[in-house]
Amino acid sequence: MKQISKIITLCMVLFVAGAFTLPAQFAPMDAHAAAKTKVTISKKKATVIKDMTLQLKVKGTKKKAKWSSGKKSVATVSKKGKVTAKKAGKATITAKVGKKKYKCKITVKNPTTTLNATILTLTPGQKYILQVSSNGKSNQVAWWTTHSSVASIDGDGVVTAKKEGTTTITATMNGASAYCEVTVVGTEGQDGAQATEYVWIPTKGGEKYHSSQTCSNMDGPRQARLDEAKSLGFTQCSKCW
Repeated sequence: MKQISKIITLCMVLFVAGAFTLPAQFAPMDAHAAAKTKVTISKKKATVIKDMTLQLKVKGTKKKAKWSSGKKSVATVSKKGKVTAKKAGKATITAKVGKKKYKCKITVKNPTTTLNATILTLTPGQKYILQVSSNGKSNQVAWWTTHSSVASIDGDGVVTAKKEGTTTITATMNGASAYCEVTVVGTEGQDGAQATEYVWIPTKGGEKYHSSQTCSNMDGPRQARLDEAKSLGFTQCSKCW
């Protein structure tokens, strides 16, 4: 009888122990083994200026990505993910890793060119330096004046007034042009004659006048004569000059 009792007790102990022991397939995994590295593309959206490049990468994997462009006329991509902007428009760049695809939407924009002045009034003999800027790849600028007998322009952007009349100065960079209308009045050596410079001022808020319409995200920018801007209490923007 005692022998049977011992056997029953042993069976109960084994049963209870087994109830609290999970099979291997249900045992918690090691934290490092459970964590999976997320595979991503470096950019999902990007804006690129025509003729400029952007490097894309696939992160989180050592597998080689196969790159392709949905519209090669707008943007191409190399085997290593280097995007080259060809013309204005939109294209989707795809990186394929195994059976997974990772995409980046590319918007290509044309370069823009701006001048520090769009309207000038000078007297014969006076000079004014035009400053040009562009967000494109090249720093080369081509200058042109419609009437060189009225005002000339050299390679450094120096305008020289010659005689009464009106001419348009054109600065072209990266295929984009900006214009400045120059009016020459009076005669050479006229006393008190000064160049009339036009600047940009905000119509709402702000205390600075600017050479560029887009500087500092002005609220409702408008052009004004420099002397007018100063009389209204505006001071020079340190970013523009």
